[in-house]
Amino acid sequence: MNFSRKGKALSSATASVLLVVMLSFTAIAYLSFFLGQQGSTIQTLQARLDTLQNQVKGQNTTVAKLNSLQTEIVSLNSTLGKYAVDQPPIVRDVTLTWTKDLSLQDRFFGGPIVVNQGDTIHVTFISNDTVAHTFTLGPPYDFQINASLPGLVNDLTLKNFTGPATNNSQGVIVSGSSGHVSAMGSFIAKYVGIYDYVCIYHVNVGMFGFLIVLPNVAYSGTTTHTVTTTNVPQSPMLSRITILKGAGTDPTSLGYSPASITVVIGVNNTVVWTNKDAIFHTVTATDGGFNSGTIFANQNYSHTFSKLGTYSYYFCEYHPWMRGTVIVKGG
Repeated sequence: MNFSRKGKALSSATASVLLVVMLSFTAIAYLSFFLGQQGSTIQTLQARLDTLQNQVKGQNTTVAKLNSLQTEIVSLNSTLGKYAVDQPPIVRDVTLTWTKDLSLQDRFFGGPIVVNQGDTIHVTFISNDTVAHTFTLGPPYDFQINASLPGLVNDLTLKNFTGPATNNSQGVIVSGSSGHVSAMGSFIAKYVGIYDYVCIYHVNVGMFGFLIVLPNVAYSGTTTHTVTTTNVPQSPMLSRITILKGAGTDPTSLGYSPASITVVIGVNNTVVWTNKDAIFHTVTATDGGFNSGTIFANQNYSHTFSKLGTYSYYFCEYHPWMRGTVIVKGG
């Protein structure tokens, strides 16, 4: 899938909206089948999707509503407890495929992925394209298969990769050559919920899907996961950072503005990030000290820094070229 091929079908913005609508419809339809007892909620979302499909020409309004819809899909996490299973965890093989012939259909084929808590998910990602793709599952899983090999095109820079990917998760194996790439990796579905997975090179044109992890009373492993809040504290002690428009598609962009900020304990040590881009991002500390989870367009994330003299470096898990620094000083 190459961005230069997009203009033959639709404008990039219109194509993005259509693809997100279509993929969201697929996810909602699957949830409607699987979570039948939530019929009224699902039907309402489906009705809204039907409306959105008739509003593509009003792109700004439609994108805003789609972002709202994404938030509502994530909010379905709170209903999953009603559908707990009692099944011994197993290994589930999931195959996602990509073919160059479908390069105008920017999505994963093989999802949504529905598993039980505790299952080991073995992902096989097969790409017959000449450009690079990833399977990137954000917080709390932080798992990535970057199917990049020498000769493949990076659609963000329009340059060829000269070496193998260096940001794969532990145990991931990538093999093959341009046009014939196979990648494999595994992770354990520890956390109940609905999580999005994306291709970091093409998320802005609709290449993402959903992992649905059902609660499982037969699993006794780690289950703790803190859901990100988007409420901004009502306090004068705020420092604000903007996630810039276009940050997710421009690898030369620092992404955060300002990229470096100094805060003072007791004065302005609560930092609020606002996503002004059209696609989602994260604010993730390199030392693991904080992690926003997915921040959708026009949403906020806040974190209060309380350690004197620390330098907190952070980045976006979906777009690792985005980096920032918070310098914390005493009052």
